[in-house]
Amino acid sequence: MVKKDGFKTQFSNILIDEFQDTDPMQMELFEYLMKQAKSFTVVGDINQSIYGFRGSNINPFTYLAKYHKDKFEFKSLTTNYRSTHEIIDVSEDFIKHQRPVESALGKAQCGRDVK
Repeated sequence: MVKKDGFKTQFSNILIDEFQDTDPMQMELFEYLMKQAKSFTVVGDINQSIYGFRGSNINPFTYLAKYHKDKFEFKSLTTNYRSTHEIIDVSEDFIKHQRPVESALGKAQCGRDVK
């Protein structure tokens, strides 16, 4: 349990990266920070969650959408600017059957053609 008595943050804008690996204790801390922050942004990819063995939530994004829907805005980043078409195609063939049912994302688009 997070001890909240007298806890204050000096930061008004909070950014949490790798949010897909959030565990229940971290979620409790994040919720407390959300109450104090002017803006709160989380970034992550549910398809890359690797810490389920240590208690990370199944899908913390779904949790935020359900319990903080008045503050929650979901943005999908579906373009991959780092990888070639070949890497994206091979990766998709490997992971498509493992993609969580709740994932709204499909195959990434290659951003190398974007000018």
